Amino acid sequence: MILVFGSLNVDLVARVAVIPGPGKTVLAPSYTTHHGGKGANQAVAAARIAGPGKVRMAGRVGRDGFGDGALQNLIANGVDTGLIVRADEPTGCAFITVDPGGENAITVASGANMAASVADLPAALFGSDTVLVLQMEVPFAGSLEVARRTKSASGIAIWNLAPVPEQMSSAMLRDLLDSTDYLLVNEHEALDAAATLGIAMSDFEAAADRLCRDRRPDLRRDRGRAGRLRSDPRRRRTARACPDHSPCRHHGRRRHLHRSVCSHAERAGAAAKRP
Repeated sequence: MILVFGSLNVDLVARVAVIPGPGKTVLAPSYTTHHGGKGANQAVAAARIAGPGKVRMAGRVGRDGFGDGALQNLIANGVDTGLIVRADEPTGCAFITVDPGGENAITVASGANMAASVADLPAALFGSDTVLVLQMEVPFAGSLEVARRTKSASGIAIWNLAPVPEQMSSAMLRDLLDSTDYLLVNEHEALDAAATLGIAMSDFEAAADRLCRDRRPDLRRDRGRAGRLRSDPRRRRTARACPDHSPCRHHGRRRHLHRSVCSHAERAGAAAKRP
């Protein structure tokens, strides 16, 4: 079983001539609404590979129209939503502006995502066939506990370190690395994580290698159009993990999670299909 514990958002996307700076206002001719949240994107990506009924999503949405739409989107993509709780807080929402060159600026109002709780997950859910997928858009303490429960049950934990919290301490990051089988970072996240551990580097590949040198995660690095690289802590080598993908069509250069964890999702899908 593939279990995603994470965020569900609605994205409001406006295309503008220029992204406004502080104190400035720009007009957009319209906006579009999309279903997002890194957690929901993970769940949809995994379900498209593993098939209907193989992926369960756990998290929280509000008792509002955005929450209704988020659930309907997951169901339409074959994701089991039985673990998602309706909260008093509003559904998470991302406000995205995209300029003609594809650059973007994003503000995320977390809303109900901050109420996501490990208490929503029954103990019987975790087993050796569990493939857990995480990101950093719900409370870290809850995600860490879910990862530890998965590891205690001999399951597999995949963690996308995005976004890297400004308040993340070295102790938090070490706990994360110790509870993770596969860690996914992009260039900025690798450098930020290394800096959190007190390692000042300008080369993101060296930073990523350093992250997994003394820990056990198999680390994958998203290099955007240049493809993905893999750092294997057992072999100390780097190799291309999967091919390049084009930018997300409505977020400009912001890629949906399925574009950066395709190799992980394929592994998770294969695990879910095993009898």
